[in-house]
Amino acid sequence: MTGYDGPAVLILDGCSCHNKELLEALLEPYNATAYFIPPHSSDQLQMLDLGIFGVMKLRMSQIRTSASFSTWTRQIIRMFNGWQMSTLPINVVMAFRRGGFTVEWDVARQMNMVTVDARFAGKVRHLQQEDNFLIHRDRRRTAL
Repeated sequence: MTGYDGPAVLILDGCSCHNKELLEALLEPYNATAYFIPPHSSDQLQMLDLGIFGVMKLRMSQIRTSASFSTWTRQIIRMFNGWQMSTLPINVVMAFRRGGFTVEWDVARQMNMVTVDARFAGKVRHLQQEDNFLIHRDRRRTAL
């Protein structure tokens, strides 16, 4: 739909229904790769947790529905409208930024290039040190 045919990454949490081998086989023809975030880190790395669900819960609490509807119908209406209101493009972009994603325009390629930089991942509480990274901690965040 967009004309993009380069590589892509699908970011997933560790839900037991996310079968790594099956996903890799399904994604391979599309030049896409599945990346699984570490267990118990979705509150730090999963973009929906970082920037959408909190806004959605707030919006859901503000939506008023008719008392003539059943409890389930009112809940579905609140969920649907809350989702619509919370997934504005700016909210989605900010959620990815809170996960450490940055976008820069590549003049030579005439396209946006996305990188991940842990210094911008303000919600990351701790990282595993790797040989090629030096990690230090201050009061607000862990940084490379």
